[in-house]
Amino acid sequence: MKIKNLIIVINFLLFSGLLFLSSCDEAIYGSGNIIEETRDVSPFDAIDVSGAYRVYLYQGDNENLVIETDDNVMEYVRTQVRGGKLFLDTRYVNFRRTTINVHVTVKDLEEIKASGAVKIIGQTPLQLEYLGVNVSGASDVDLEVFADQMELKMSGAGKSHLTGEVDKMTIKLSGASKISAETLWCRAMDIKISGAGSANVNVDEKLVVKISGAGNLRYLGNPNVRSNISGAGNVSRLKN
Repeated sequence: MKIKNLIIVINFLLFSGLLFLSSCDEAIYGSGNIIEETRDVSPFDAIDVSGAYRVYLYQGDNENLVIETDDNVMEYVRTQVRGGKLFLDTRYVNFRRTTINVHVTVKDLEEIKASGAVKIIGQTPLQLEYLGVNVSGASDVDLEVFADQMELKMSGAGKSHLTGEVDKMTIKLSGASKISAETLWCRAMDIKISGAGSANVNVDEKLVVKISGAGNLRYLGNPNVRSNISGAGNVSRLKN
């Protein structure tokens, strides 16, 4: 009797697994009919995006959210504000021949988190006191920031292009991530690089560097440099 019950359970699990695998093979193809939808949002000062979105970021007087994508994809785009944070993801991850463009307007912004294959593209300069950015996977960030303090964490194979002015900057870079910030002026910077990451930065007064692995840092400016390097890492001045 026990053996019979065990066989039934095994067959059920195998059948369930086959159903799951078959559902993973399904895909939604964009119809080609692009529509636009404005969604109501409560105030937020943080953004958490996962998936394959292209996010266009604006700073304005009021929060606003507009989605652009194929009409048969729109229903799968999930947006929700919880605890002052805007969450963007999809209920169905296997899309084909489609692009999801999201236009986000913020009044104030303290945090951006992007994972997967997200692209964050600033459309206006961001005037902030503090901004924390956390990027993982193959996500990219392109922003113009004017802030008292900024923290940037990158892991995976993402890229960041930054311009503007920040008084104090903290960077943690791992994996094969790359930062291009030659036109982001910083008074002081603390940067840690592990793996094969690389960064180009612009620092005026103080630059503290820690590199482990094969990381590479090049800098503009004439800061007081304090470095701690292990492995094949390198710190060098960037030629104008």
